[in-house]
Amino acid sequence: MRAVQPIVDALEGGAAALLWSGRSPQDIDLDEDGEIRPMLEVLRQALWRRLGIVLLSYSRATGLVWDTPLVREARVYDAVQEVVQRFSLEVPDLDQFLRNLREFLRTPAGAWPDGRPMRFALFLQFAEDLLPRDSAGRSDEEVRASEWVQLLARSLAMRKSGHALVLYAPDEGMVDPRVRAVVSSVRLPQPDRESKLQMLRALRNLYPNARWEAGLEDPSVAALTANTPHWGLMEVVERSHRRGQPVTARELIERRAADVLAISEGLLSAMEGETPFLAGRTVEHAWRILRGIAEGLRRGDPRTPHNVLLAGAPGTGKTALAARLAAEANVNAYRIHSPKAGIVGETERRARLLFEILAEWSPNIGFVDEVTEMLTTERPEHDLDAGASRAVIGALLAYLGDERRKGRTVFLGATNCPWRIADALRSRFIVVPVLMPVEEDYPAIVAALVRRVAGVDIPADDPHVQAAARVFYGKGASPRHILQALDHACLYHGRLGPEEVEWAARDFCGDTGWASAAYSDLWAVRLTTSRAFFPWAESPRDYPYPDYLRGLVDPQTGEVDREGLDRKIEGLRPWARV
Repeated sequence: MRAVQPIVDALEGGAAALLWSGRSPQDIDLDEDGEIRPMLEVLRQALWRRLGIVLLSYSRATGLVWDTPLVREARVYDAVQEVVQRFSLEVPDLDQFLRNLREFLRTPAGAWPDGRPMRFALFLQFAEDLLPRDSAGRSDEEVRASEWVQLLARSLAMRKSGHALVLYAPDEGMVDPRVRAVVSSVRLPQPDRESKLQMLRALRNLYPNARWEAGLEDPSVAALTANTPHWGLMEVVERSHRRGQPVTARELIERRAADVLAISEGLLSAMEGETPFLAGRTVEHAWRILRGIAEGLRRGDPRTPHNVLLAGAPGTGKTALAARLAAEANVNAYRIHSPKAGIVGETERRARLLFEILAEWSPNIGFVDEVTEMLTTERPEHDLDAGASRAVIGALLAYLGDERRKGRTVFLGATNCPWRIADALRSRFIVVPVLMPVEEDYPAIVAALVRRVAGVDIPADDPHVQAAARVFYGKGASPRHILQALDHACLYHGRLGPEEVEWAARDFCGDTGWASAAYSDLWAVRLTTSRAFFPWAESPRDYPYPDYLRGLVDPQTGEVDREGLDRKIEGLRPWARV
């Protein structure tokens, strides 16, 4: 009942025409009696109990559906049948059906046997098909259907009759805007963790032989499946019950990943299974800052920064930081994908949907890798894409500026090109630098990556690792380059011992783009929003500054020479290919 409460409240409050979006009516939920039912049936039961409304449903696939178990249980079958026949509501022709239905919904119907006024609601599924947003290719049938809804929604006669019209579309933006302008809108969210726990208890009673793999408990299952339909969870539990095999975390993660993609129309993907890699003082210092944000998010602290930009050279661990932040905060993390589409108006709808879902699925972390490439981050001078870029940046600015998100969601962007972000947008972020590792940290980085690639523990002070570290540093290799070189060495030699590690460093001859990396780091330093965020902040005297920073940072205070920094950036500009 709680899941459909907003719809019941809206109709009780006088709404005569309603557009339901979000959670599907085909999903399942718990009714007041503890039974598992489709959402549409939960709504059917709630409307009858609370308002004395009988819900009829219609789609072009099924026609009118009125003979339901509730109609028989409530002993109103004869009364409903008489109304359906009197207004000829079972005609196959859509136009005639809509004309008859309009007359029906505008006519008072008397009283039920229990004395309550006889009221009906017509639920129209797949409204996006019958009332599509795209006006250019609309058929005559769709034009008439749109006009029909507009006339009904403003009908005083229907309001007096007490009847109602409920439309459903996954996203309200899919529906004709003229229809949206005259109906009330209710978006039902996907079930949260508490709803999942309640459903799990009911599913365990329904499927008593289902079980979890070792280490997996109900709260973990609820966390893994939060903000996705109950239907997928039921399928997993039922399969375990029938096959006698335990439900695994991997199975839940894969199902959740598919559900997230489907619900968000490909705008979000789950970040499960990311492998954090953190080694070296530059990335470890950034992590100390993010760890404080994770703690604030876990507590729901409204003082927690809600927009964070990780800036610095490619391959330095920004994505790993995002994965670790989500794990530390114990919230779900989603990769954000571009909402741009090739159809006029579709980008605007998708951009709105993207940020609406992120806000709805809180608490969470939304991560954008290469944010300047994935999203529009500068206002275009000319509308060469029919306003799509302006729509994206407008939706992004609105989302970032929403102070209600503090302590509930974190928008985490990573970029190698922070100069490409407009000032108005960048001012909404705290900017944390994630710089190239310093020379002294390369042995620890190499040893950590060997462990990741081959599961082999070679100490950082091993002579071969030390030699490899010197070579990698001399070639300007980032941790990403080192990982690629070690992968190649392991494949080439069939193993990864100390000698192969050194071989990997000497064999590596890729273009590291050192000038571009230095250029990115200098810009990251320039735009950092707090001195405490600099990796040398705690001990500027002892920090081993790389060549491109030497002379720009006061070793006594950690202050940055801004004028010198700008000159250095300008000098590197012709050589940078970021």
